[in-house]
Amino acid sequence: MKYIKSYILFFLMVFAVTGCTTDDLKDDVNGLKDRVTLIEEQVKLLNDNLAVIAYILDPQNKTISEVKNVTDNGEVTQKKIVLSDGTELTLTIGKPGTINEPEVTVGEDKMWYINGEPTGVIAVGEPGKNGEGYPEFRVQDGNWQVRFGDGAWEPVFGGENVADGSLGDQFFVKAEVVDDNFVVTMTDGTVHTLPIVADLACAIDKTDITLDAEGFWVIEKGARGEVPVKITGENPQVTYPQGWRATLSELETADDKGNNYKLYIYAPAAAIKTMNTRAAANNTSDITVQVQKGSLWAVDKIKVKTPKELNTNEERYNDGQTIRVGGLEITRELYGDVKAVPADGKLTEGGVYFISESGKRLTYSLGISGVESLVILPNTEEVSDIKLIITSQIYFTNTLAFQNVNLNLLAELI
Repeated sequence: MKYIKSYILFFLMVFAVTGCTTDDLKDDVNGLKDRVTLIEEQVKLLNDNLAVIAYILDPQNKTISEVKNVTDNGEVTQKKIVLSDGTELTLTIGKPGTINEPEVTVGEDKMWYINGEPTGVIAVGEPGKNGEGYPEFRVQDGNWQVRFGDGAWEPVFGGENVADGSLGDQFFVKAEVVDDNFVVTMTDGTVHTLPIVADLACAIDKTDITLDAEGFWVIEKGARGEVPVKITGENPQVTYPQGWRATLSELETADDKGNNYKLYIYAPAAAIKTMNTRAAANNTSDITVQVQKGSLWAVDKIKVKTPKELNTNEERYNDGQTIRVGGLEITRELYGDVKAVPADGKLTEGGVYFISESGKRLTYSLGISGVESLVILPNTEEVSDIKLIITSQIYFTNTLAFQNVNLNLLAELI
């Protein structure tokens, strides 16, 4: 019995130790969650405030329609800035924090600088030349990364090992509405006065149309697209790329979103030579709508293009489209880049091959090492006969797909 009591006591001790360890682990996990949440909040605050800075430096004919206060326990902590194109920006007024976020500045050359390093990207808009976007940040694997627009994420110089601390802001000292202006005071003492124009709005409602990965509205050649627009002001105008046509039509009744105009866009029926016209925009893709109030203009844009002219299977494959062989779907995402067809026709590796010559002779002889996939397809409808000479057994682990291919097996394999 003495031994049994000792045995029970031992297990009680184990449970007690285990309980302490579990509590410590919970504390560690909760602490990690709190740290991750804090850093996420700092990333959002930094990116939100940079979007405001970018607008201040380069409004691009967007005016402020409204400034709203956001309060926390009766204290104004943020400003919501509604622009004439419907965009909403968030400005957070805060004290300097202790999280080691990147320092973002604009140099005398009007370029963005990050931790004192030049980016080569223009921050300040000038007459006839807009800025080139603003930096967006994130934390990946504990390190700061940055990108401009849809560019690739790059590591920030000096942005390693993000440490937690207190949330903070490095840009703004004060932001307030004074009469019909929004007045922003920066940490370097610079004061920006931005007019608030309540009755000036120009917003293309893109919510019910589909844009591609690059933000373009793809309209078939010769087709017409239409999209609602909210316009408040005088003298609405529309400009468009050469070869395209666009018109604005006022609606009898605004829709439930306040859209009171319809923008009709006509895609060119075919390739058109460059022509000089007053209605043509200074680019090849922007449909631009603008409206005026006094000396101020509000502008919104939508990028348009027609589908690419892809004449071969290889072009469609490289464009990300699906090539179907029977019930099999073949895409670049699944099978990788196209393999070059060797001049002598000897296949030395697996992959996807597009054959452009009818009667082309290929030879397979890869031995037992085999391939993961082997796909051989005609590049155009004119390629009706592809000859594949098999000199050894084919070993594959994924996909074997041929189209318009005549197999020629050597006698010893038959």
